[in-house]
Amino acid sequence: MNSFDEEFHEYTSDGVKLPSVTEICDCIGGADRAKLPEQILRYAADRGTRVHEYCSLICLGIDIEEIDGDCADYVSAFLEWFNTYKPKVLYSELQMFMKNLGFAGTCDLVCEINNEIYLIDFKTPASVDKVSLSAQLAGYDIGLLNKSIIAKKYFYLQLKPNAYIFKECLPDFKLWDCCKYIYEKKNKKEKIENE
Repeated sequence: MNSFDEEFHEYTSDGVKLPSVTEICDCIGGADRAKLPEQILRYAADRGTRVHEYCSLICLGIDIEEIDGDCADYVSAFLEWFNTYKPKVLYSELQMFMKNLGFAGTCDLVCEINNEIYLIDFKTPASVDKVSLSAQLAGYDIGLLNKSIIAKKYFYLQLKPNAYIFKECLPDFKLWDCCKYIYEKKNKKEKIENE
């Protein structure tokens, strides 16, 4: 049985807590985040979550009656991208539980554009850490392959107020392996220290 706890952002499969792709990739990047006050980080994370939710509703063809004021310009940017590229949505917010591989994650969008399958990660921060993103995309791609889904293109969609950047970012599988190794070593050490 698989479950996802939104409040704590925790994935569980058959009673086993699985780290998320994002959690595994936390060992790289994030230097800019460390400089910001906690209150600003929490607000930006909350807004980003809400923007993702609106984008998912749009992808699923669900009408949105009202959009939070602080998200409206980001959603407008997404709608501009959506109407420009006209993706055929295959999966929106696809949760993947890979107990056999020791992690879980949620792909923002898997779609078809010009007859090719795209794996797209949405970003709302002012800047995108492409190194961390390339490791994340590798983790998501492994998850997709585990579900027999083969992506051909890897992009990020950076949403800004009334503007977007849509750029290719190739997955870095070696970096993903390094992140996973570091995460596992750190967890093993913490487990030993707590015993």
